[in-house]
Formats: sequence, structure tokens, C-alpha cells
Amino acid sequence: ESYFEILLPSNKVKRVKERRDIQVHTGELLLASYKWSLRAWDGDLLATQHFMVSSDGEAAKIKSYTMGRYTLCSNIVTHDDHPVYTQDEGGHYLYTHKSGDWSVGPVA
Repeated sequence: ESYFEILLPSNKVKRVKERRDIQVHTGELLLASYKWSLRAWDGDLLATQHFMVSSDGEAAKIKSYTMGRYTLCSNIVTHDDHPVYTQDEGGHYLYTHKSGDWSVGPVA
């Protein structure tokens, strides 16, 4: 089970008249318009709109072409329905390998 965290401006939501901090959004909600993340109930990050790949170590020298921002692909998923991200300025993909480890490569 999982849940979305969506950062909405205060003028886009109404506070429910209860003691709890509950806010309601009415109308169409396009995730691409806001910063968001998808998390498991234990807090693990499952997906987000963008990931940044960077390194201060050897990978920065050897694999510099794989560094940078990756954006969620809206039309590609992996073999087990995990999200795939495409490099904003380059031709690489960020995805989870069958082993469960994150990978970067020219093919997802």
C-alpha cells in the first residue's frame, strides 16, 4: 500500500473544519503541475517526478555522461511495473533492475 504526497499552493485547497490538519482539493488534479512523491506506508520513496543522479567519487569521472536530472516517463514501465525515468539532457534511462537495484543505461 502507498500514498501520494502532493505539494499544493494553499489557494488550491480548503481546510476541513475539524481538529485534524486535513485539506481538500476539488476539481481536476494533474500531477505534472505540482511537486509530488509516491511513498510506501513505511516512508520508503517509490516514485517522484524527478530524480537527480550525481557523484563526488569515481563515478563523476568515469560515468559523468550519466549524471543529471531524470524525469518520470509517462509511457514506460519496467517488467514489474516500476517507473522509468529519462535523462533530461542525454539519452539514458534510470530504472530498477530485476535484482531490485537502481540502474542507468541507454535501454530500460
